[in-house]
Amino acid sequence: MTFNKAEPGSESFDFTLSTSQFLHANQLLDLGRQCDAANNDDTMKEYTIVALHGQARTFTLPSLDPSAGKYRLVYRIAYRNVFQLCLDLNSKYLQGPKIRSAICIAAERQMPDEPPTLLEKLEPFLVTWDQQWRVSQLKKTITEFLEENAAGMRRVDKVIGIGLGRPGTHSLELKNGILTRDGDEHSYFQHLAMNHIVETLRRVQDNAAIKTYVQEPAYSLASKAILHRSFPDIVTLDDPKAFCEIDRHTIVVQCHMPFDAAEIALAMAGDDGLAGLICAPIAENHQATVAGTQISDHKDRSNRDIWYQLQRLCSTRKWQWKEQCAVQQLPGEDGWFGGKVGDDPGSAFYVRMDGP
Repeated sequence: MTFNKAEPGSESFDFTLSTSQFLHANQLLDLGRQCDAANNDDTMKEYTIVALHGQARTFTLPSLDPSAGKYRLVYRIAYRNVFQLCLDLNSKYLQGPKIRSAICIAAERQMPDEPPTLLEKLEPFLVTWDQQWRVSQLKKTITEFLEENAAGMRRVDKVIGIGLGRPGTHSLELKNGILTRDGDEHSYFQHLAMNHIVETLRRVQDNAAIKTYVQEPAYSLASKAILHRSFPDIVTLDDPKAFCEIDRHTIVVQCHMPFDAAEIALAMAGDDGLAGLICAPIAENHQATVAGTQISDHKDRSNRDIWYQLQRLCSTRKWQWKEQCAVQQLPGEDGWFGGKVGDDPGSAFYVRMDGP
């Protein structure tokens, strides 16, 4: 199942190939530097993407329209699988370039900061959530899955969380100086799950040197205080440095992303792919099914089924990687990794079964 073969700059894509030929660490770091420069220099109007073979393309920066909403807009790297990228061409903020690359610069919301003193008000909630986690079905499921597959799975040296949100404060609201529940907590439990994966792997793989990283541009000062309190071994990295740490011995944890970090992570990991991945289930109907058809500048958004299907399409490479994995559907009764509401498929845990 293929799309039209495309050269850089054309408007159709061959997604049977890896995007890695147009995605590499130096490119990400350079784009991060350009984001910083654009955020500090309002006279900067363009940015450049350089492909692996050296071809450089210049694109217009999207507008930071101050009337867009209550949040300040800033420039950040936008990560997309190629299908999403071509859907974004007419987006007010994302304005993806017509080039076969999984990254571009977008205008994104800057969430207001939260002071580290918020940690004291959060403490009762954190204690309760820690207790919930210790007796949860999700913890039990992850433990049993890793124990059962430890002998056959690839050695893990790093576990990296991408875009897991602000732990604790995501579901709480400060009213008159008092924190109240504003929704279900997801982020803190996702960080707990990631930390538990590391602890379990250190035991079952006898590898005390496993490193843990997280990357979330929305982290506030309060978020970092919570991480220090609950997860002292986790290192916070600025965007895009976490992607640059990814290799074949890495597990990537993501959930409910506005983009598919899995495609980006697999590209960065190299030809052998990742050691493991938590993401939305990689289902057969998510494969590329429109052979020989251009999906460039998709304007008809009236059919929402088509819109969402296009967003969820995965590359042949991702499908082939998944076929060599053991998989565990994560329980959804708590909704910490999705699966609690409507037709939300939740998340699945994949580990590559090809030995050390």
